[in-house]
Order: sequence, then structure tokens, then C-alpha cells
Amino acid sequence: MLNRIWQRYGLVIGLVLLGLFKLWVIHTEEIYGSSAEYDALWYVGSAKHWYWFRPYSWTAFVRPCAYPLFIAIVHFLGIPLRIAIEFTQMAAYAVLIAVLRKIAAPRWLCLTLFGLMILHPASFLYNNHTMSESFYTPILVLALAGSLLTLFTGKLGHAIWTGATYAVLWNIREESFLIPPILVVVFALALGQRRDAPTRKAHLIFWLKRAGALGGTFVVLVMAVYSANYAAFHSFAKSDMTSPAFEKAFKALLRIDPGYSLRYIAVNVDALQKAYEVSPTFAQLKPHFE
Repeated sequence: MLNRIWQRYGLVIGLVLLGLFKLWVIHTEEIYGSSAEYDALWYVGSAKHWYWFRPYSWTAFVRPCAYPLFIAIVHFLGIPLRIAIEFTQMAAYAVLIAVLRKIAAPRWLCLTLFGLMILHPASFLYNNHTMSESFYTPILVLALAGSLLTLFTGKLGHAIWTGATYAVLWNIREESFLIPPILVVVFALALGQRRDAPTRKAHLIFWLKRAGALGGTFVVLVMAVYSANYAAFHSFAKSDMTSPAFEKAFKALLRIDPGYSLRYIAVNVDALQKAYEVSPTFAQLKPHFE
């Protein structure tokens, strides 16, 4: 009887025990927003106002919305943020393990991978700070798991929630330019699978529907976030730093050659001075820069 229980529930028991061990290891750890005004502390301040419900300032819209909203939601639910991060990561890793089991990966391998993921040394550092990396990690894993589930099962439901996950991933950090190529690769892999449909055309239509569901969900949710950003901050973009206007102005400043360079300083004072002289419009910003 014990053998039957272990055969049926052994993996789940092992995952739970590993999760409880990680929670015991970190139960005295605390999470905090450091004095980095535009990094860790900014996310906490933005969450306090549910991101969109604060007056516009030059820092209000400086980063994307997903992580501040996550902080606001777990605070509203009364869940400690440090614990919420651990549970979110464990849940995402568990979904990936479920996908691996679906393709008949050995139990010992699944347990080993789960243990390596939740006990990764970086989690003991990054999870103690209110930085978006700790949220980006589980959402990235969840997007990968959803993509694999969609490929293996072809179910429309998996494509829809995977598209929603990619939309969240898009709005966590600024570096989201790789997401469209990833989706193209996933679609190409789907087309390259062994055909279950009677004809090549039916196979193509089948996966076009799944790609449409995934991509459509992704686009609708991203556009909804951009629309909310426009309503609150008058910019149809992910954040100020990724808006086309900011990027165009920054690239123009980078083209100025002040005659010397300083490490870690993209645009120095002399470059700004040249910009003031050439552009009367840009010169209006001189008091703000100084």
C-alpha cells in the first residue's frame, strides 16, 4: 500500500517537502526596498499608489507596471512579500515540472531540477530585495512551461493563458525585444511537429488558431496596459524610458561627440552644453538638467 502511494504521489510529496525546506531556510529573511530611489525603493513607492494613481513626475512612469502591481496585490491580500515571491517561484517551477512529467521525464530528474531551481543561490540574494528580477524569473519559467504545454497538447486554453503570461513578462522589465522572436520560434516548432491533421493545410490552420489565440491575448493585454499608461501618464508606451520619444532623444544625445568620454557616463555635461547651443527646444530643459 505504501509502495502504491509512493508510486502515485511520491513526486508531489517530494516537491512539497523541498518547498517546505526552502521556506524553513528563509523564514528569518526579510525583504526591503533599499535606498536606491530609482530601483528597489521605487517599486515599493509605485505599488503604494497602484502604479497609475499618482501625479505624473519624471520618476512616476520610469519603469514598467507589472512588478509594482504584484507588490500592491499581495499587500492587499495580506501576504508577506518575501513569502509571496517564494510561492510564486515555486508555483512556476512546479508547472514546468508538470510539463516535464507529461513528456515522461523521470521522477528523480524532476525532483532534482525543482530542488536546483528553488535552492539556487541567487534566490537567497535577489529575493531579499524589492527588485523586478525576483518576479521576472517565475514569469519567464511560466511562459516557457505554457509554450511547451501548447506545443505538446495543442489545446487552445493553454495558448490563451500562455499569451497572458507573455503579456505580464513584457511589462516587468524594459528588455522585452526577445519575446516576439521567441513566439516566432515556438510557432515554427509547432509547424515542424508530426502532423496529426489529415493534410498540411489542416495542420497549418490548426496551429494558426493556437498562434492567434496566444498572440491575440498577448496583444490585447499589452494594449490595455499601454492604454492605461496613456490615460495616467499621456504616453502610449511601456514606460518613459522605452517610449519612442525618449529613445529618439537619447540616441540623438549619444551621437554628440564632446571630445572625451567618462566611464559609466553616457551623456556628459559638455555634450549637453553642445545640445543646448544647437537646439533651442532642448535648451528649454537646461534648468531641469542642472
